[in-house]
Amino acid sequence: TKRRPGLRKRSFFGRWPVVQFDATMASPSAVFEMILYSDPDLLRILPALPDMLPTGRVNGMRIRGGGTADVDWDMPGHRVMACVTSPTTRTVDIKFPAPFSRVTADGTTLAASTFGDAYRTVTLPAGKTIPFTVEMADQWKGCRLVST
Repeated sequence: TKRRPGLRKRSFFGRWPVVQFDATMASPSAVFEMILYSDPDLLRILPALPDMLPTGRVNGMRIRGGGTADVDWDMPGHRVMACVTSPTTRTVDIKFPAPFSRVTADGTTLAASTFGDAYRTVTLPAGKTIPFTVEMADQWKGCRLVST
């Protein structure tokens, strides 16, 4: 049969592969949020770390509300380090990945949070990078909490 001018395939699925923007764009976001979840008033460090990533480092992650974060973790060594930079002065609650024996921050004060023992409240000064070091409790083994 002759092809009529201007007539193309009846479906977009016939000639070119379909691009799944939802899957293509959501997968990296899901991995990022396993390492660092953020909203303007809350940061959750390693909220859903998979067992296959007992150690790692991510640099320059953008956080909601503006700013960046670097996260470095060593679960077998019971240590997590994070550096957070905010373009504006703001107060955030930070949730750490496990029961911890000690948490320190250089250049700012950590206060108890109203959310509970796993959280700390911190004021991030504008333009200044604040490093956090978290030493997890001895009962933390690998990526799972072991009851004693």
